[in-house]
Amino acid sequence: MENEPGTSLRAERERDPAAFARQVAEIRATLRRHLDEVSLRQAAREVGMSATGLSKFLGGAEPYIRTVGKLRAWHAARVGARRDRPGDA
Repeated sequence: MENEPGTSLRAERERDPAAFARQVAEIRATLRRHLDEVSLRQAAREVGMSATGLSKFLGGAEPYIRTVGKLRAWHAARVGARRDRPGDA
């Protein structure tokens, strides 16, 4: 089952749990700031998850491993977009 979605994320989490936790915390903080601009439902749509799941994640719940992939993709796009705007480093 090497090609099963989430397998590499599970391995990464097991290999370096502290780094994995820091990244999840950074994504959580970025999402909280994003909620100053959009609704919870809008942010959930952008990430590709339910509003309930996003609310639980923001409340500190450990995300499902497949959700981590969605959160990372959203975060990478968000951070990349901010870097592309003049005046936002």
